[in-house]
Amino acid sequence: MEEQGAKLNLYLNELHGLSLVFQEETVSLIVLENGGLAFGVHPVSTNYSFGDFDLLLAISDLRRAHEILVQRGYRCLTAFDADNSTGFNMSSGRVQYKRDIATGLSLSLNIQTTFVARRWLFSGNEPDFAMLLQRSLGPHPGGVRILGREDFLLQLCVHNAAHSYLRNPGIRLHLDVDWYLRCVGEEVNWDNFIVMATALKLKTVVYLSLLIPQVILGSPVPQVVLTALAPGRVKGVVLAKILSKGDLLAPQKRQFHKSSFILFNLLLHDDLASLAKSVIPTREHLLSCCGLTPGGSRAKFLFKHYLRGGHTR
Repeated sequence: MEEQGAKLNLYLNELHGLSLVFQEETVSLIVLENGGLAFGVHPVSTNYSFGDFDLLLAISDLRRAHEILVQRGYRCLTAFDADNSTGFNMSSGRVQYKRDIATGLSLSLNIQTTFVARRWLFSGNEPDFAMLLQRSLGPHPGGVRILGREDFLLQLCVHNAAHSYLRNPGIRLHLDVDWYLRCVGEEVNWDNFIVMATALKLKTVVYLSLLIPQVILGSPVPQVVLTALAPGRVKGVVLAKILSKGDLLAPQKRQFHKSSFILFNLLLHDDLASLAKSVIPTREHLLSCCGLTPGGSRAKFLFKHYLRGGHTR
């Protein structure tokens, strides 16, 4: 336990240092998922296990962020792509880095410009980064910012759906939601959360992300919230049947047949319009979040994306 705590302290100290440098360079970023839970949610940071940091920032700041990380000794693991305005292959939705921070200990760090990094379908509907930054909490000591209460929960829910609720890291996805709700669930404005999920056409995604940990972990999710977000009866039965064939405790196993995986992902969308927006996102979304160049072809960009990232995460 002491060794694990020491390792996590090193990670958190690195986050402090990085955040201060980014703050000095006026590059705004938000720490997501495990790193954000450990830093700004869990009461004892070093008791919460995590292995990397996922950082959200505006796409216009990505090149400067890359320069800062390289100067700090990080190695970029993502391939170069001259056709993307960021200069990187963004088919995975993020740019990956790694740095040795102690003998035998390295830290992985992921920079992303969308709410959730995906390898297949785009995020579709998601909050604007400027709005997320405005609602974010912080800066905490060291300049660290995390998502606001409802935004944080929504991001965890959408992230779980990006992993289809069952695939690697499996139950850890639902433990993150459980920890979050047990630590700060009383601070979540559930009415605002329902309105947000409804407006973004994410009711089905969020419903499953909250229902699963409530059922298997007893997570404190108000029943009225689940009722408000629940899909239609037939749709709910089909989704439950597909999920029931997976193995949450064996995330490395193949969880879906190809046909059921496609059907499952189609049914996660609240309506046909939100599905279309995920498969063929607007030009504005591709420009602001994904690296489409101002004069670039949207069709060519999408073809290249699906050709590269057609594998699922």
